[in-house]
Amino acid sequence: MALAAGCSRPTPDPVAEEIGRVVRQETQYPFHVEKATKVDSTTYATELHRRRGIYELRIRQNTARKAKYLDQKMPTNARRMDGFIAKDHLIIAGLDSIRTRMGADTARIAYYDYVFEYCNATPKGKKTEPKKAWATVTPSRKVLTWSANRRDIHKRTGLVIPGYGKLLDDLRVEEDEQ
Repeated sequence: MALAAGCSRPTPDPVAEEIGRVVRQETQYPFHVEKATKVDSTTYATELHRRRGIYELRIRQNTARKAKYLDQKMPTNARRMDGFIAKDHLIIAGLDSIRTRMGADTARIAYYDYVFEYCNATPKGKKTEPKKAWATVTPSRKVLTWSANRRDIHKRTGLVIPGYGKLLDDLRVEEDEQ
């Protein structure tokens, strides 16, 4: 006997289910992802370029700070900037080395951006109105980041680059983005 149209269960979306699982695990909230839609993709080459740009910006900012400290006769602070600048140059060299080592693999997709709608469960078991949030998900469906603020979803995506996390660990640097 066939089910009437509209009565069948929709096929579960494995990406939406994984996003929901990760968010529930991290927040401890009753959370249901209604739907997830792929909106963009990022290659390793693009992510490497973006990371390089972050460290180039930091070098420019710290060089300007160093000059300001020297003008203000604060040599100790200026020397501290030298350390930050040197570390950022090492990270850029490391990123260039990773790019060379990856070769043609830099053209592969590193992750996808998804927008998803979610509902929280109320104490009475009802769902709240759907809200939007964003996530980055690898092709193997690993959720890298998620946030209610779209501007925040790429803050830790550099860790998808093979060897980048170790590079930062070796230099005792935490990945961040300004």
